[in-house]
Order: sequence, then C-alpha cells, then structure tokens
Amino acid sequence: MPRAFLEPNGILILVLFVAALNSCLPHENPTAPGAAPQEAATLPADNTPDTATAQSLYNYLAGKAIGDLDKDGIADSVTVQQDTTDNTHPYRLQVFFGHADGTYTSVVTADHVIEATYPLGSDGMNEGHRFDEVVIKKGTLDIHTSLIHSNVHHIFRYQHGHFELIGFSQDQLEDINTVSEEQYNLSTGQYIRYKEAPDGTGKSEVENRVIPVSPLPVLDNFVPFTSKGEITY
Repeated sequence: MPRAFLEPNGILILVLFVAALNSCLPHENPTAPGAAPQEAATLPADNTPDTATAQSLYNYLAGKAIGDLDKDGIADSVTVQQDTTDNTHPYRLQVFFGHADGTYTSVVTADHVIEATYPLGSDGMNEGHRFDEVVIKKGTLDIHTSLIHSNVHHIFRYQHGHFELIGFSQDQLEDINTVSEEQYNLSTGQYIRYKEAPDGTGKSEVENRVIPVSPLPVLDNFVPFTSKGEITY
C-alpha cells in the first residue's frame, strides 16, 4: 500500500521542492550599506516636503524648489509658506537636506527673509515685497521678490556650515525717465549701480565701489535689503 504524501519522507521532498522553486523566483535587492547615493534628478518630486513641518498657521504653500544645495549629489528641498490667517500675511522659508534613503532633515527656518505682504496690516494696501519664486541653480538659492516698480534677488550659498548671502541685485523704475540697476557681489564686496532710460537707449554707470562685508549675512536671521537703492550696515 503506498505511503501517505505527508509522511516523513514526503515532507522532506515537499520542503526541498519549495526551496528550489523559491530560488528561481525574482527578488528585490535592497540597497547595500555604503552604496552610492542617488543622483538628484532621480528623486521624485512627490517625495519632498510640501508643507514643511505641517504647521497649521503657515497654511499656504507659496513656492517650492528642488535641487542639490550641499553638493552631496542628492536633491534638497526648499519651501515657502504663507500664513494667510495673520493680517500681515507673513512668509516662512524652510530648507530641507535630502538623504539617500529618501528622507529629509530640516536645517533652516527663516521667518524674515521674505517681507510680509502687508507689513502694516491687511488694509487693502500691498506695501511689502511680493514673493515671486525660489530657484535652486548651480548650488545656490535665489529668492526672488518684487514691488510695483522693482525686482529683487537675494542669492545664498551653503558654505561654512550655513547659508551665506553672496549676491544681491535689484532693478527699479525710479521715475518716468530713469531705471536703476544694482549688482552686489558680497563675496568680493564689489557694488555697481547703473542708470538707464526706460526704453533701453542709454545706460551709464553711476557708482562702482567696494563695500566689504564680514562676516557674510546668513539665511537664518537675514532681513532683506531695502528697496530704496541704498545699502547700509
């Protein structure tokens, strides 16, 4: 009489059959410790922080940028949120460093680098800087704001363990006949100011001097330069 399939010898045969079958099936290979980090471009945008630390007061995501800021080959994230429940409508900028495993660490929270939309209160007059965008380009962080007749850029680079202001530029319509342009390289201290006709027919240099800055302003507690065409310390 034949033996039952699940008797001792039958069980051994079944185990060996399952093990052989399992060895033929495809398996995911987990990333080995010390493996090369992912390139910035391979990190999907939906992995990055959207609402920063999800703080309820800063309820509106006004801007976001993805790119490598700390030169480790992994995409970092910058978010700008606005608190529309406050009558000044202030902004909060946060920087998150990305890691190879897809996680992010908050490294900077700056509440004053972008001026509130209504510094004197939301009485219907937009007196502050309008936030336009944040851009990560060639490892630098460009914060672009504007007024009715001017465009302003503050450019930061991660160095010496924090984000330092290395560049400032502004162009504005001073009056109906004059457009001025400022360019300030804080790394070298070189400050140049131009004036030109609004139609672009003429441009002249009106100021060229060195304004040394040491130490460089840092993002954490930075307040934007004035839009009046004057830089003072």
